[in-house]
Amino acid sequence: MEQPSQNTAEILKRAREAKGLSIERLHELTKIPLDVVKAIEEGYKVRSVSEFYLKGFIKMYAQQVGVDVHQVLKDYSTEKLPEPIHQQPEGQIEQKFNQFLNRQRQQLIVKGVVAVLLLVFLVKVIGCVGQRISSGVKQKSVEKIVKTQEPRKIELKKMKKERQQERVVPKQVQIKPTVAVVLPPQEKLPSGVSLSIKAKEQSWLQVKVDGNLVFQSILKPGVAETWQGQKLIELSGKNIHEMEYVVNGKTVQPVIEADGPARRVVITPEGLSAKQ
Repeated sequence: MEQPSQNTAEILKRAREAKGLSIERLHELTKIPLDVVKAIEEGYKVRSVSEFYLKGFIKMYAQQVGVDVHQVLKDYSTEKLPEPIHQQPEGQIEQKFNQFLNRQRQQLIVKGVVAVLLLVFLVKVIGCVGQRISSGVKQKSVEKIVKTQEPRKIELKKMKKERQQERVVPKQVQIKPTVAVVLPPQEKLPSGVSLSIKAKEQSWLQVKVDGNLVFQSILKPGVAETWQGQKLIELSGKNIHEMEYVVNGKTVQPVIEADGPARRVVITPEGLSAKQ
């Protein structure tokens, strides 16, 4: 995929600064992802953004800062942008992101079903092993009881015979059975990390689970999302301190640092940590 030339990056950056707009403000006005805005100004590629969308983002950027679109897109004359992007760029982008989100949700559902089936299989295997161990312990206990009682029975028979000869009625001897107590095997608790969030304000989010990008879109107020991983969940974006967090099944307070609202949150099995 081609990348914006240095000339294009300089033109757009100077136009933005002349308008008195920060990168964050431009991101809010155009809804262009923050990392894509930085990539356009610095002239490098964004692996997750195709050439088609990159051209659309550059065009939206140029229109916002008042730069001639043809001037900044001269390096991309080989391909003409489709008309729908010119008429409704935000709607088309949001639709594509929703499709991406649906695919990610389907993949998460499949992974969740596989994980549940694997967990059920492991529980059954552990139960079978525990039953075998329990049966072995019980059998050994019975054999031990039988071996312990055999000499005593022989001795009782001998005593009974001697007393019969002396015409003395022997007393009954009560033998208390030995009871073997077998404790059930302990089940191994599942490990992992989970995160549930609910947006209070419209926010742009990017979520990675165990290093894999699973969410990158706008989260509208009142919408809730849930992710699960093995070791690590990373969340970055804007207004992430204005959300409700449930980490590993426990509700935590909004993320606020001493230097201001956090822009990156890391969740592990031990808990949540916030970074600037």
